[in-house]
Amino acid sequence: MAPRFQIGQKVSISPSSVDVTAREAELQSLAGFTGEIKDFYWLEMDRGVNLFYVYTVRVEQGNRELVLHEDELEPALD
Repeated sequence: MAPRFQIGQKVSISPSSVDVTAREAELQSLAGFTGEIKDFYWLEMDRGVNLFYVYTVRVEQGNRELVLHEDELEPALD
């Protein structure tokens, strides 16, 4: 399975879950902000059965870098 996003691509933060943890609450406050993919990594569970990607994203607002799951991102609309 190929990554959904590539390095340099602009993305929008789109949290998919309800405020349950401190991390999710912070992501909700960043919903809709845009950023740029700086790097990505894959995590393989169960010998390739469950493969998922996490991305390092530099958020334009506040010049921060976050590590986000693939399902917390959407392609940015330019």
